[in-house]
Amino acid sequence: LLSKFVTPSLLGLHPPHYFQIDANLGGAAAVAEMLLQSHGGRLRVLPACPTAWWTGRVRGLVGRGGFTVDIEWREGRLEGLRVHSRFGGTCRLRLPRPARIEVRCGKRLVRRFRKAALEAAWKTAAGRDYELKITEAEIEEGSQFGRDLRYHHG
Repeated sequence: LLSKFVTPSLLGLHPPHYFQIDANLGGAAAVAEMLLQSHGGRLRVLPACPTAWWTGRVRGLVGRGGFTVDIEWREGRLEGLRVHSRFGGTCRLRLPRPARIEVRCGKRLVRRFRKAALEAAWKTAAGRDYELKITEAEIEEGSQFGRDLRYHHG
């Protein structure tokens, strides 16, 4: 399929080799959904990141509620997360692995989650940026988290 209906620059073609816009936009949307999903009132970070993308960074993904997210991961682990709140309101995140989280707006500590969790929520103000310090927890075999993880590392 890729050898017949995709150009060397990865543009999608429809037989007999006409440029097809919906294939190109659909491909970009699929990649964005692998990195950030925003359904059911929460932002899911790296919900389907393939192991081939072991290390990476993405900036400017927009989720429902007016939240713009920058994500950085290394060797399959979340390293950095920034959330910009366009309208204010509560930001609800679901992480790929359990973590302890500190949410800061500038130098001000907004919220600290001391226990490792897969989800976090905090109130945001319109136009503000929130930096998250993430410390991923070690997962014990058979733990409550081990059964719920959807992000696999190798």
